[in-house]
Formats: sequence, C-alpha cells, structure tokens
Amino acid sequence: MASRVKMDPEDPRIDDDVSPTPEEWARAEPGADFFARRGLVPPKPRGRPKAARTKVAISLRVDPDTLDKFKATGDGWQARMNEALDRAAIDLEKQE
Repeated sequence: MASRVKMDPEDPRIDDDVSPTPEEWARAEPGADFFARRGLVPPKPRGRPKAARTKVAISLRVDPDTLDKFKATGDGWQARMNEALDRAAIDLEKQE
C-alpha cells in the first residue's frame, strides 16, 4: 500500500496555479501530431466507441406482459424490442 505524504500547501515548490505562457501555448501541438512525430502509437480513446447512428432515449408505456416476455429472453432484450419495433415500422410503411 502506498504511503500518503502530507504536503505543505505553503511549500514554494508546489505551484498548481500556473497557466501556460503565450510562448508555451505557441509551442503546443495536437496530441496526434505529438505521437506521430515521435513514432509512437497514440493511446486508444477511452470509453465506448460512438455509433454511426445513435439511438434516442424515449419513455414508452407498454403492457406488463409484453415487457415480461421481452425480459424473459435474457440479456439484450432491449435490442430485440428495438428490432421488433423496426419490423413493425417497415410493415406500417408497406401499408401506406
């Protein structure tokens, strides 16, 4: 277990309130350029990748037995419900 070292906030070596100078900002470069110029592989982005087509969150009231049937199919029931709604929407278009 790492030991905790108490830091004196009055210690002149600790200066966490320093903004970059205009000269430092002028030397700054985008992260991709930084890694490429040094022949390094940039780190992978964190989190879930963005979907090409994102979903929209809605509030929908359905019959309890309908919801229970989808939930009974296990993990991924929301995706299966979305697929069923997609098929129903296609059927609606055909009726028009």
